[in-house]
Amino acid sequence: MVPGDGLILLDAEGTIRWLDHWAIQLLPEASADWSGKPLTSRWPDLDQAVRQHAHRLKAGPLDLTLASPSGDSRAIRLFRTDSGIGIAVLRPEEQALSNHSLVQLFSDLFNSVQDALLITLAEPIDAPGPVIVYANRTLTQQTGYALHELLGRSPRLFQGPETDPDVAHRFGEELRQWRHCAMEVLNYSREGRPI
Repeated sequence: MVPGDGLILLDAEGTIRWLDHWAIQLLPEASADWSGKPLTSRWPDLDQAVRQHAHRLKAGPLDLTLASPSGDSRAIRLFRTDSGIGIAVLRPEEQALSNHSLVQLFSDLFNSVQDALLITLAEPIDAPGPVIVYANRTLTQQTGYALHELLGRSPRLFQGPETDPDVAHRFGEELRQWRHCAMEVLNYSREGRPI
């Protein structure tokens, strides 16, 4: 996903839990009232595709093209999240190509940094929680997770037995207030090594 692509989050039952303003812009028939509704009642073809391909998402994201509710052809990307399935509604290719070199520049820059970098959505902060949309190479090397295993997941994935729940709670409270925060949180690699 890149800025301008829409995002729809489903729970395990196929109910739409969240969609961002980009998804609403890309899908004229979409609106904020989609939240809380079954996907099948809003976009039956997508619901069928999710059910058909959900088992394949453990291997990484899956790109598909299908008709939107209004009949337009839409490129989408399915990926798993901690609470269900994520759906990226991709911008039309001609729009995406105009930002491709800038996105590649930022990706190259972030991957050249020796510090572990993780980017999540700024909202929703509560359930389903912030979801990871990017991790640089340093982070994947330090944690042992592949990028496709992190996309759509909550950063809580890195918490472990010695992670201080009070620090994590304070961090969440600061984010809810849209305040800058800097805290040290003990996280863990896939193998259980403290970071």
